[in-house]
Amino acid sequence: DVELRVQVTTFHFQHSQPSQNAPQLALDSSTPLDGILEVLSGDVTYTGCGRCSAELDTDANGIYCPCYPCLPHTAVRRYYRPGVLTVSGRSSSQVCVQVPPVLLQKILDAPPDKLHRSSG
Repeated sequence: DVELRVQVTTFHFQHSQPSQNAPQLALDSSTPLDGILEVLSGDVTYTGCGRCSAELDTDANGIYCPCYPCLPHTAVRRYYRPGVLTVSGRSSSQVCVQVPPVLLQKILDAPPDKLHRSSG
């Protein structure tokens, strides 16, 4: 095990379909509450396979398509979209760290399904 002590300088969610027209809103220590609420009211969660967290599509009837690699497991759950943390260490150099959905939920300490219900 290795322990790193870094300071998070910014954070943003990665969107499933990045658009050249849609700016990525980054959160940092100067972000006002309105900015945080704007980010959290956006497309920051998705429904995915309960086993591997892959994002699931829906058919014409709104039914989730199965995750074929994980069959016969068919559970679904809400996940946060992956995020990117920009961190800096003692030397002031910055590094971007991609954070997968399951780890992001542990960092945020809030279930994504609760956020989805309250914003919908």
